[in-house]
Amino acid sequence: MRWFYLLARSVVWAFFSLAFSIQYEGRENIPQGRGGYILAGNHTSYLDPVVLVFPVRPWVRFLAKGELEKSFWGKRLFSALGIVPIDRGSGDLSAIERCAALTREGHVLGIFPEGTRYPQEAPGKPKSGMALIAKMTGADVLPCAVRYQRPLRFRSRILVRYGRVIPASELDLGEDNPRALRRCTKQVWSEILKLLEVPEDAG
Repeated sequence: MRWFYLLARSVVWAFFSLAFSIQYEGRENIPQGRGGYILAGNHTSYLDPVVLVFPVRPWVRFLAKGELEKSFWGKRLFSALGIVPIDRGSGDLSAIERCAALTREGHVLGIFPEGTRYPQEAPGKPKSGMALIAKMTGADVLPCAVRYQRPLRFRSRILVRYGRVIPASELDLGEDNPRALRRCTKQVWSEILKLLEVPEDAG
């Protein structure tokens, strides 16, 4: 329900802009007036998807762990916000195919390659689902990163950075094998770590 997504984003932005000091860098890198690309970033907090979407105009459809959808309200929230649930660790190809279809339809696909939350100074190892979707759709990738002032409290600073869009033509996906997916994943993840200002060997 697009109307609910837009309403929720406006209401939550009003609250977040009062509760935190949010700074955005690289907003000029966000594609304007179009979707059909992948928004990929680090995952530190449940707040990540919220703060990432504010400057992005098209509907951002996030991929999220299916456990959050199990409750009565979780299922309705997932449906209203257009979140795609995935059964982690089971090779859930139906979720991947759904994400690919949404990207082809012109939505922005939000994905955290780590798969779950990790400390911002010690990122996790990225999974290749993002690269697989990029290969299936020929989508560009917009790398991004979120850093939080710790401890997180009232008026804490949140820094969000958007990097240069990586066109599909520059993604290292020429070969049709798992190694190509791993190379593409590393390529995108390297850009995310630069934005996060964390050494590559940390992630």
